[in-house]
Parts: sequence; C-alpha cells; structure tokens
Amino acid sequence: MKTIKELNELISLYQQGKTFFKQTKKHHKLNYE
Repeated sequence: MKTIKELNELISLYQQGKTFFKQTKKHHKLNYE
C-alpha cells in the first residue's frame, strides 16, 4: 500500500504531465500549420 504522500506526488506528476502534453500538442499544431 502506498502512503498518501506518495500518492499525492504521483497525482501531481500525472497532472503536470497532462498539462505539458497539452501544451506540446498545441505547440506542434502551431508549427505544422
């Protein structure tokens, strides 16, 4: 069982990853257009 702290770290990493991915996708779209 993971501790709450570990879970929170995973969640924040996941959120950061999603945001980063969104930004990158937008960025690439602009480059391709």
